[in-house]
Amino acid sequence: MHIVFANIHALPERREDYLQALLTHAENTRAEPGCVRFDVLQDNDDPNCFRLYEVYQDEAAYDTHGKNPSIAATLEKVAPWKEKPTVQHACTNVSPIDSAWG
Repeated sequence: MHIVFANIHALPERREDYLQALLTHAENTRAEPGCVRFDVLQDNDDPNCFRLYEVYQDEAAYDTHGKNPSIAATLEKVAPWKEKPTVQHACTNVSPIDSAWG
């Protein structure tokens, strides 16, 4: 599995707009081949901070996801709504083993 964590900080006055864009993006991504999971989380201590938890079958599926034209459109739309740059962390699954994902 190829796993990505992303930390996103929205401007307080654009938090709801940003969240709606993230929810639409998540729904579209979940329908892509190779997407195993895509969660949108909101930080309990900072409601302007969102965390994405993305799981793809492999790095190739993630690369295909990144080439989807809707990604560029979404990134362009939300760019002025960011308080600071997004930080992403790519991870390799250790446990459970990949075959346990179903």
